[in-house]
Amino acid sequence: MRFENNLSQSLDELCSRNQNKSSNSTASQRDEPTPSFEKSVSACFLALKRAARPSFGPKILQSSTAASLYTGDTSALRNFTMQLIVSSAAMFVSLMVAWSTTATEPFVVEIWPGKVPDEKGDIGPERVRLSPQLDRKQVEVTEPTRMITDVTKPTLTLYRPTKDRDTGTAMLICPGGGYWDLYWQLEGEEVAVWLNSIGVTGIILKYRVPRRPDEPKGEPARRPLQDAQRAVSLVRSKAKEWGIHPERIGMVGFSAGGHLAIATA
Repeated sequence: MRFENNLSQSLDELCSRNQNKSSNSTASQRDEPTPSFEKSVSACFLALKRAARPSFGPKILQSSTAASLYTGDTSALRNFTMQLIVSSAAMFVSLMVAWSTTATEPFVVEIWPGKVPDEKGDIGPERVRLSPQLDRKQVEVTEPTRMITDVTKPTLTLYRPTKDRDTGTAMLICPGGGYWDLYWQLEGEEVAVWLNSIGVTGIILKYRVPRRPDEPKGEPARRPLQDAQRAVSLVRSKAKEWGIHPERIGMVGFSAGGHLAIATA
């Protein structure tokens, strides 16, 4: 919806500027786009490129449709935009179907039997929320993404590849979030799905966050470290049951999760 709104604004500006240019210019002048018109076209192209994958972007700029757009054919731009939206939706559906054929349903395992050590459970229920929208100067991914916080019951979520792809290798995934949140969608689920595509079991560690008052800043948070160490031990002990080679277990982390992975090692 955000993409459609941005593109609609660019289209309106494009049409308005093109109409002004047509009414105020001679036939020979209309053959050359004005700087302001160029900016409008560039804005549309930028919106289109952001909506598509990088590999699809060059195809947009090289298409005959794009050439006609640059000369001021706004009807072609509208038609092309609708085609792109439909194509993007079809691409998304295709990816979901492909994932469903290459991975099994994930399952969740609690990493601590019985009571979780060093846990009072007084921070309220676990919550899911969206990260704030940021700009490119701050982060690489600017769109809001799903996060988890107030975790008191650590778990492992296993994403298994299909048997025909399974290599027996597993990767324990530690999402980042500054020990305050877990970027579950971006640095957990998406990583696990990609690992499945190359035959690797993705195991997302939901460790305890946020950092508790008795965990000093500048040091690995004590409770997440306990959870990570326990997770490694659990995966090794369950390797045969889960179809994992005990000597092919790795660990990867992002941001604070990378800090945690190093501390665990």
